[in-house]
Amino acid sequence: KTTPNLMKTILSVILAASVASTASAQVLSEDFSSGVPPTGWTHIDNNGAAGQGWIADAAGRAWHEDESLGGLSSDNTLISPSFDLTGVSNTTLTFDGETNWATYLANNPNSTGDGVSNMEISTDGGVTWTVVWTDTSVSSGNTYSPSVDLSAFDGMANVQLGIHFFGTWAQEWWVDNIVVDAGAAPFQINSG
Repeated sequence: KTTPNLMKTILSVILAASVASTASAQVLSEDFSSGVPPTGWTHIDNNGAAGQGWIADAAGRAWHEDESLGGLSSDNTLISPSFDLTGVSNTTLTFDGETNWATYLANNPNSTGDGVSNMEISTDGGVTWTVVWTDTSVSSGNTYSPSVDLSAFDGMANVQLGIHFFGTWAQEWWVDNIVVDAGAAPFQINSG
């Protein structure tokens, strides 16, 4: 026979488990306040154009523009340290960003350039990359804070984030406040 006090205790335990299972954990967090690249990150010049690549701007954000390469393309990736997504689900990427000279993006409807600004994921040490977000800014100067679903990489142990910039006489792009959040699946109570 279940007493009312025992029932309250059982419900409290179920509720506590529900709250715990919906909690999330940050597996990567970077605000670039310590510089660019931050400790543990790497900066790769993919084509050797020798531009400035990713740098810290005056506001302490990661910033990229290489307008002065004399028509050479700039192709740089800022790569995070590896992080572990084993045993988690519902992983997301959030960040703050802004694009200037948006018409230099290749996918802009009024494009005058070949620029690409991507967030990419690698699970093989940077050998291959999967694009998980592409900048589709139509106008310059608008800030954005997308939430990108990374659940396709849940359960993987050796995950890296790449912030990839490409362009010739290109766009400017800054990013800040990067968070990869591994959220647990919500607890479900079945009735009946």
